[in-house]
Amino acid sequence: MAIYHANTKAISRGKGHSSTANAAYIGGKEITDLRTGEVFNYKRKGGVLENEIVLPNGIELPELSSQELWNRAERSENRKDARVGREWEISLPHELSAEQRAVLAKSLALNIAERYGVACEYAIHHPSRENSDERNHHVHILTTTRKIDSLGNLGEKSEIELDRKQCAQRNIPTSQEQISEIREQIAIMINKHLELALCHQRVSHLSLEAQGIKREPTTHKGKALCEQERRLELQAVKIEAQIAHDGNKLAKANAELAKLQQDRVKIAMQDQLASRQHQQYLAELEKDKAEKLQEQARPQCYFSSPDKQQIDLDKLFTFARENGDFFTKDTEKHCYTNKDKSIEVYKNVVAINIATESNIAKGLKLAQAQFGNNLEITGSDEFKAQAIEVVASSLEFKEIQLRNPEQQAMLNWLRDNHKLEQQATQALTAREQARQRLVEPQQPSESLEAAKNLESLQAETKLSAREIARQRVANTELRSTKEVVNDYTQQKAQEQKQQQEQVKVKELTQELELGHRRGGGWGMSR
Repeated sequence: MAIYHANTKAISRGKGHSSTANAAYIGGKEITDLRTGEVFNYKRKGGVLENEIVLPNGIELPELSSQELWNRAERSENRKDARVGREWEISLPHELSAEQRAVLAKSLALNIAERYGVACEYAIHHPSRENSDERNHHVHILTTTRKIDSLGNLGEKSEIELDRKQCAQRNIPTSQEQISEIREQIAIMINKHLELALCHQRVSHLSLEAQGIKREPTTHKGKALCEQERRLELQAVKIEAQIAHDGNKLAKANAELAKLQQDRVKIAMQDQLASRQHQQYLAELEKDKAEKLQEQARPQCYFSSPDKQQIDLDKLFTFARENGDFFTKDTEKHCYTNKDKSIEVYKNVVAINIATESNIAKGLKLAQAQFGNNLEITGSDEFKAQAIEVVASSLEFKEIQLRNPEQQAMLNWLRDNHKLEQQATQALTAREQARQRLVEPQQPSESLEAAKNLESLQAETKLSAREIARQRVANTELRSTKEVVNDYTQQKAQEQKQQQEQVKVKELTQELELGHRRGGGWGMSR
């Protein structure tokens, strides 16, 4: 059977109440009263299904929060005993669905807001407490005592808050008469929604006697009385439990024992959790230790590129097929190693365990394939010098550049030296060919062509030596003073050697020209 209940009460500051506290309670939220500094926090309160602010006359203030609205209501009143709000508590028929009750609650709040031009905040509560009546669905509607305008400002008092004298002056019903009219309107709206829901139940705001029904009326117990009844029911249950366990003392002992057991279970669970966390911490510690040991066990001579994040297996296997040196996975070190363990390939490192020239060349090929041409060499000074020499002496590694500026300067210097040596070798080879031509008969045109080639080679050698000298001067800023002095000494020795070679080439050229003039042609002699 549908139950009718609609009650209202004024929120009076004189009784120690505030609209901010009521709004926080009915909405199950936290609100700070800016006037007093008090914080009302009811977030842990359950049972709030819907909570919304409703404004009259189509006013839309989406930025108006509950805290802002009720702090404005508190600021609008100056008296110590002022009314700062009005609360309506209305039962919602349990015969309706949750969606239908939500529509009905909003309609009730909007009706009050439109009638008096006030702001309303409503909250639907459902019976969530243990042993409560499961039909006790109701809505709390908290209204301001003053009318609100389109800017959210609170102005004059609403008609329901006027006293008898003010009502008589305006020729309007008294507050009690208005409350009766609203209660009747609430019953009409509830019945309308019951009819729309195809429910045959109806409610009435009239008393049973006025309706002609002869039975004792039920009374609304209120929150305090209901809570007291629930406490009494719980006490009765406890007393029955004590009787069932042979007396009050035994029941208390059992209750204490149960609590101790619960505490013991909690402590055991906490110990288990702490033990698992400790084991996890030890495992992570061991893992870090293993990684550090693995890092320390990694060879100290290697080619690396910090930009690389993983091993390119396709390029690794291609290298293995081309060079006949196959690699297998080492799960402990997280790398790939060849058969004799002389080379190890990590995600950003190619390590050389046995630093032979052959292994260094293989390591460079692997590093170039895995990381590209921008490499860094790490290891002893001897290993660095040996590796840089391999890079400089091979055309296969001519594209490789080193990240370390000092290593790159040394590489450039060595490459220049190798180029100079090649040019000197070419000059010597030309000289040997000229000598051979002194012995073998040749045509005059060929001898002249050879002489021109020698002069051209001489000029190119001299020009290359100058460029190398300029490059060495430019690189002195990257090397120490001792290295610069050594380089300068070696440069002077090399230039003297080149001058001697040039003198020999010039003498050879003169001999060729003299022989031509004396013999009148090649292949003739006295």
